Amino acid sequence: MVLLTSDDHRWKLLGLGSASLLTLLYLRELAKQPWAPAAAEWKILQTLWCEGLLKVFFPTPEDGTSELSLIQRLRRVQELRSMLGLERFHQIDVARRSVLGTGWGKTTGTHHMQHLPTLVFRGDDQQLATDALRRSQRLLANPSEALKLQEEWERTPIIKDLVLVGGGHSHVHVLRMLGMEPMPGVRVTLVTRDVETPYSGMLPGHIAGMYTRRECHLDLNILARFARVRLIHATVEAIDVEQKQVLLSGDRPPIRYDVLSINIGSAPKVQGDAQSASGNVTPVKPIDGFGARWDALLERLPEWKGERRVLVVGGGAGGFELAMTMHARLTKELQKLGGATVKVGLVTRSALLPQHTLGARALAAKAMRDKGIELYSGYEVSHADAGQLHCTDGRTLSYDECIWCTEGSPQSWVSSSGLRTDEHGFLLVDQHMRCHKLTHDAPIFAGGDIASIDGHPRPKAGVFAVMAGMTLWLNLRATLRGEKLVTYWPQVSFLGLLNLGDGSCIASKGSLAMHGQWLWELKDWIDRRWMWNYSEGLPEMPTVAGSAAAPGSAVALAAGQRATALLRQRAMRCGGCGAKVGASTLAQAMRRVESFIPRQPLNKKAEVMLGAGDDAAVVDFLDAGRRFSTVQTIDAWPVLAGGGRRPRMVVIYELIN
Repeated sequence: MVLLTSDDHRWKLLGLGSASLLTLLYLRELAKQPWAPAAAEWKILQTLWCEGLLKVFFPTPEDGTSELSLIQRLRRVQELRSMLGLERFHQIDVARRSVLGTGWGKTTGTHHMQHLPTLVFRGDDQQLATDALRRSQRLLANPSEALKLQEEWERTPIIKDLVLVGGGHSHVHVLRMLGMEPMPGVRVTLVTRDVETPYSGMLPGHIAGMYTRRECHLDLNILARFARVRLIHATVEAIDVEQKQVLLSGDRPPIRYDVLSINIGSAPKVQGDAQSASGNVTPVKPIDGFGARWDALLERLPEWKGERRVLVVGGGAGGFELAMTMHARLTKELQKLGGATVKVGLVTRSALLPQHTLGARALAAKAMRDKGIELYSGYEVSHADAGQLHCTDGRTLSYDECIWCTEGSPQSWVSSSGLRTDEHGFLLVDQHMRCHKLTHDAPIFAGGDIASIDGHPRPKAGVFAVMAGMTLWLNLRATLRGEKLVTYWPQVSFLGLLNLGDGSCIASKGSLAMHGQWLWELKDWIDRRWMWNYSEGLPEMPTVAGSAAAPGSAVALAAGQRATALLRQRAMRCGGCGAKVGASTLAQAMRRVESFIPRQPLNKKAEVMLGAGDDAAVVDFLDAGRRFSTVQTIDAWPVLAGGGRRPRMVVIYELIN
């Protein structure tokens, strides 16, 4: 029998009291967070116990936990808790959508970027990023404030030119924020080679037939109209940093800039050699054109006979996902056609998934074995010719179709741009996302695959382009307004969800690696929610009012005294010729014009022959059996109306052959 002294009793009571207090505080925090339906919460608890806590004490080789130390297995539990927190929001969204019928992500009442301030910013920058999110939410909740800002943007003359080169993941966020929070005095121009831009996270799902092309592509026309920016459908050939100009292909005039941002992705290193050698090599990058190249490959399937061999070159996450999803899709399509079969192989110069954990590699290798996909590890491909891949050590691999998904390289004009690059030729940027200066003074920013952050090397993955979108927006805005820039700290550990093409995924984050069907459902929700925010989920902003705006925007103040003096001297500016014409006179003139312009039949579709996505185009259409070619340009006239309103009238000018 052990006798407890009074001191022992005191320590025991103190311990029980402290434990009770901590438990109470923990329960209070749990009560504040949203909860999923009971069945979903039970499944989340089961997953945490079976895949997390049990693996701390009973590790297995299948998911790589047996190779982890005790500390790493404990960290793995924390990574799992973080991912299950995301799954909780997913289940809440699914449950509420079934009742409310609203769009992806809208039912949770959370901003799709709300987690970033604490994730990629530090110190005071966290508050700046949080304030920016609150500011945009306040504009949505207060239409009069948003109306006033848009009115100021409408009436302020152009002081600065912001040019966005490329329509990548970072720039689509900039466009969304410009539509919600325009900058008075700034004219924005988007220059893009392709008007439809794919979301890289959904591309493997599109290959597997899980998504239509429309579901995984963003229409930059829609985003540009929402953001009220000029969209120029052209290819950039060079940047003149001395003259501050973006040079375009063809005979198009250069675009001048005061601030420039580049988000153009990358291309495979040996893409040119492979394409010139064989028509059966399909490069994945540039990613915005891969959909059409994949469709062309599918069109060749009826010509296949016997067993066909398809090789995917590149053992990273992109190559692995493509090998898995292509195997699933091609097997399904060939079974419908009957006769031919397919054998898929993955060729990599190093280990499979070299930038992921041992557990993710083990699960990926098992998934490939289960599907019968061959893995050629240690094969460094130098070039391709007709039906043969040639390796640096002399070995060859035969193929019928080849998909090229190697690590990227920058576009050719980047090396001669006058901007500093890293050892691989990508633009070198600081943690403000600014390109390192050589001889120029104008601020130039870059994000996505084309950029490498000095001192913080990261994989060329879409998740970093998405994360960089907020930093680019904050710093572009701050540069134009003469404000403090935020510092970007890219994630060291990020969540990777690898699509296997069969309705399941492999998750990889830090020391965590696991496989399951629920992970595919989580990935599908994340991707659809992201797409929704830049398409159907674009907020409805109020129309522009017409009362006089106070002279002197933040952009003008940042530009100097001459700009603010201009605003004061030109408070009453011309509204355009259309604003000087009375309504009845203008309507009468338009009726006369309509009388001799041929009408497009409702059951026919006009064909844009040249200039899709621009404000000028050649359009062919039929009328009474005749084909008319028209050159159309669009202009927007501000109309001075009563009641302080100032709507815009869109006028189409036509030249008929």
